[in-house]
Amino acid sequence: MTENEALKTAEICFQVVLEEYRNYSERIEKLNVRVQIAIAACAFLFAVMIETMKNINFFSEVLIVENKIYLSLFSLFCVIVVGIFIYVFFRLLSILNGNNMQRIDLEIFNVYDVLNEDPPDLVKGLTKNYHKFIKNNNGISNRKFEQFDHCLFWIGIYSILLLLMVIINLILKD
Repeated sequence: MTENEALKTAEICFQVVLEEYRNYSERIEKLNVRVQIAIAACAFLFAVMIETMKNINFFSEVLIVENKIYLSLFSLFCVIVVGIFIYVFFRLLSILNGNNMQRIDLEIFNVYDVLNEDPPDLVKGLTKNYHKFIKNNNGISNRKFEQFDHCLFWIGIYSILLLLMVIINLILKD
């Protein structure tokens, strides 16, 4: 294989790996948008819970037994919902933390005189580095997607409990 053919082959491989790296970056950006939407949804649901709690008189002495049961359930759900909210909120914030992602350190161009290297060797080296970064970063992003799915499950539980709290609130109002 001539040096020109080797360079073309190396460049093709580099373009494929670089495109995969871009796809990975877009995937993480989309996840971050989803996480931000989930955080906003949690905040909205938390505001609904606070509004629902405003209408409950926890210290009324004239409650009938049935209402005391509903009030106890409401209080229990309230504690659980607050716990879920705190758990999910901090878990979602941890997903947004992207400090573990690997990227090419541009300082390498200053430290090592890479611009004077043989082009096929340079492209091969960059391709190997990007491939290693993609493999590591895909592992990290897969864990982040799993965490996000876990958070969505708990947001669902949170929503169901909140709906039950609203129903109990309506029962206690009557």
